[in-house]
Amino acid sequence: MSNKIFIDTNILVYAYDKTNEIKHDKAKSILFLKISEKDDFFISAQILNEFYYVLARKQVSHSSIVNYVNEIIENTKVLPILLENTMKAIDIKERYSFAWFDSVILATSLQNGCHLIYSEDFQHNQVVEGTLKIINPFADE
Repeated sequence: MSNKIFIDTNILVYAYDKTNEIKHDKAKSILFLKISEKDDFFISAQILNEFYYVLARKQVSHSSIVNYVNEIIENTKVLPILLENTMKAIDIKERYSFAWFDSVILATSLQNGCHLIYSEDFQHNQVVEGTLKIINPFADE
């Protein structure tokens, strides 16, 4: 049985941006785990938009970003943002006090059956709604 793992924008950015070598290596190792462990990686259309925006602000060329986006699309399942995700995000924001776009990410993850999310934007090892565990791969354990 495979794990359904959601990947947040920051993990993808670190995987393609070599500015922080330690985080780059860690992010790349996470993405390569999929190949050996047969995990299913998920992102949302929101993540692709954020990824493009962050790399463009880092002065990465449009053509390079497009190549990266295509590579990501080939290796992950891209989830749409639906009305149901927005309604669930409203509940998550109210219950947990997360930022709005973080709530949308969590709602999308939960409503698509993901059990893990890799992100540095949340509390490491926090569990949301009793089923979604947040892993900050850069946290000191």
